[in-house]
Amino acid sequence: MLEGGINMTTKQQISKAVIALGAAVLLSSCGNEGTTSDGKVQETAIRGSAVILVDEEIAGLLEPAKKLYDKAHPDAKVTFQHVSSRDAVHNLLDGSARGIVLARNFVEDETQAVTAANRKPFPQSILAKDAIVFYAAKSFPYDTMSSEHIVMWFRGDLKSDSFRSQYPNLNTAPTFVVPGVNSSVTANVVNIVLNGKSPARGSLTSLEGRDSVKTYVLRTKNAIGVGLLSQFVRDTSVKLLQLSYRDSAGVYQSPKPVHQAYVAMKKYPFIVPIVMMLRDPVGQYNLPGGVLQYLARTGDVQRTFLDAGIVPGYARIELTLPE
Repeated sequence: MLEGGINMTTKQQISKAVIALGAAVLLSSCGNEGTTSDGKVQETAIRGSAVILVDEEIAGLLEPAKKLYDKAHPDAKVTFQHVSSRDAVHNLLDGSARGIVLARNFVEDETQAVTAANRKPFPQSILAKDAIVFYAAKSFPYDTMSSEHIVMWFRGDLKSDSFRSQYPNLNTAPTFVVPGVNSSVTANVVNIVLNGKSPARGSLTSLEGRDSVKTYVLRTKNAIGVGLLSQFVRDTSVKLLQLSYRDSAGVYQSPKPVHQAYVAMKKYPFIVPIVMMLRDPVGQYNLPGGVLQYLARTGDVQRTFLDAGIVPGYARIELTLPE
């Protein structure tokens, strides 16, 4: 089991994080190398070849983990192919993808497709916890925003004049921008921000790719980009807007720094799972299953998520707050 500790300074920023692996997960094949009936080497959880489809929004996040995997498994030839989250799920549902890694869960029509096909749930594991963030140019006149106002805007319940009355330093209502309709970011606006509801027409602007969204935000007054914490936590060219919100008990929570510590404490409203899903069950002769176990349970891999500014999926995190 993986254990970790996070200590916070008086500014409530993580100052030190230590993750120690108490018990390594070792994947090994039984006996000598076997062969299939046609003479090929038998695939195992640590040997063979496989393609894993990876959500393009987290391609960079998984690079360190992939390097660790390749070093630890010289007999496994695993390729991470970057695609949109929508394409990844489509290929999993039609059986052509053996494994996918997403920064989201299924959206409604994907869940309906699984139900209609009478499929068993796909084997899966949470690798880490990320978050949906709202970012703006440093010249944007506000550092904080109400998540309730954002939700109302996306639902079409808050009109432009009303939005401006809440934020009088804005001369127009902000333009919220997402990186493509097939991205996991847009899916999480539906799943997490709007609790499964589609955004109102005109409440979101879609551009192709994170770089296009960021360029637009930096060049356009009152533009707000939507992205993932892992993408922008160390990007000093933009600022992450701190969000107030009401928790599940209806208690008002004041804006706090957009930081992994608050994701770990569940003190942030829009937390996103990083999930790996498999077509086939984990087993001794399933290489993608071995990849899932390695990414989810290996200490060095989980540490890469911590180092990337998000929360590892299988770390025990202890937060020490100032007295």
